[in-house]
Amino acid sequence: MPPVSILEFLLFFVSLLLEAALIGMVVAWGWALQRLVRGLPVLPEDAFLTLPMARWGLGTVLLVVLLHVGAGSAAGVACRELFGIDLGQLVAREKPPVPIHDVGAEPAARNAEGPDARRSSASARQLMIWNASYNALFLMAFPWFFRRASGADAKELGLSLERWPEQLRLGVVAGLIAAPLIYAIQFLSLTIFEVNAHPIEQMLQEGFDGGLAMLALVSTVVLAPLTEELMFRGVLQGWLTRAWSTLTAHPSRTSPPGGAGSMPPQDQVGPPTSAARPGEGSGSRPVAAPNRICWPAVVVTSCLFAALHGPQWPAPIALFFFSMIMGALYQHSGSLIASIAIHGLFNGCSTLLLLTQQLARSVQQPDVEVGAAVGGVAAIWDVLLQISR
Repeated sequence: MPPVSILEFLLFFVSLLLEAALIGMVVAWGWALQRLVRGLPVLPEDAFLTLPMARWGLGTVLLVVLLHVGAGSAAGVACRELFGIDLGQLVAREKPPVPIHDVGAEPAARNAEGPDARRSSASARQLMIWNASYNALFLMAFPWFFRRASGADAKELGLSLERWPEQLRLGVVAGLIAAPLIYAIQFLSLTIFEVNAHPIEQMLQEGFDGGLAMLALVSTVVLAPLTEELMFRGVLQGWLTRAWSTLTAHPSRTSPPGGAGSMPPQDQVGPPTSAARPGEGSGSRPVAAPNRICWPAVVVTSCLFAALHGPQWPAPIALFFFSMIMGALYQHSGSLIASIAIHGLFNGCSTLLLLTQQLARSVQQPDVEVGAAVGGVAAIWDVLLQISR
């Protein structure tokens, strides 16, 4: 049994991260408000990349969906062969999501150490291993597969390492500004609708495991945002923008009968060329004007993104608006890195909040397995505490 100080260390560390995020939100809102008062834009006026009109069509979108499904199936086979994880039996023996007010009705009984809690912890770990595996397989196969299917490169999706610290900073700042709004919408939804907990969330609450917590952070902060932003913002929203532009284009700008059916090369989501700001010298870095935002494409993409999370109702209500923000930011800036960053930040805050709640309960119940890696770090912290005393 690990000492209580390990759990106290984890609770202190996770709480510290949450407090840092909260302070960041306050600072970001103060910065945004003072810029608005001074009549300055909150978002940068120049785009990181000028997004060309998508070269891929519905066929490529469907192939990417099949790749995602195939990655899930391959991960399921690999998990069964390597780890003995049978997803079919795992899902069949676990209870369906239950209303969250029922989950929290009797925390003492629900968190009591026993066979059910240990089984839930093991089941959640197996589901997270499969989830992380299929996202990783998809990400490894996507670059080659998408290139072969569409002929497009990463830059056409908005992926570029040019000025990547600025892209990352834009996503983090936008996430800190957007998070309070999204959480407010979610709070209002919780007061109206009965809530279903995510299966992994329910299992984590019933049987806490430190190794599972670390795996959940990696999966939700890194792997899931990369996968979902590539699919929804990059591929799907890019194609929907092309489709809407084709429907609304002037007849003289559409492809001639018998042509390839795609938009001419000069038709772009943003301006056709990069232009220097007035007054900049020839040695200055040229910047591109903001890309035009195709709101119909953003709305349809957001509806599908929210529908993907339908079983966790009413989360899709807040996630729809969250997706709208990510879609608008992506097309305005031309940066998929920015939308990945805001997605990862939001997932990270939500996961840390869940971990804080569970750790606060687990501190009262020291008979909790936290995993070797986490236990090792916490043990060092425990030694330092003993020395300081």
